[in-house]
Amino acid sequence: MKEFGLVLLGAALLTAALTYPIVFELGHVGRVDNGDGKLSIWNVAWVARDAGVGSAARLRREHLLSASRHAGVLREQPGRRGAWRVPVYWATRNPYAALNFAMLLGFTLSGAGMYLPGPGT
Repeated sequence: MKEFGLVLLGAALLTAALTYPIVFELGHVGRVDNGDGKLSIWNVAWVARDAGVGSAARLRREHLLSASRHAGVLREQPGRRGAWRVPVYWATRNPYAALNFAMLLGFTLSGAGMYLPGPGT
């Protein structure tokens, strides 16, 4: 287990180096040069603001930018990916920080996860 701690630290350092300057400006930088980046940041803020208020069905339904109530089948479901982002957003009230934290954590855990043995090995 001590080895995995070192691997996790190494993955975190590698993530920080390869995503520079995001790790040092967590709440100020983001990819907003296209519609996808802007939608992701809006999505983080919207889900975090409304999480815990109302039902999960309302959370899935009311974020849609369409008049059709079945349009959610064609879009991502924001609540599933918001689990890592919501606590950071609540602590900072900054959607950039929440989105960047989730991205950096995902890179770190993915990198460290490659070290773990697979099932049946």
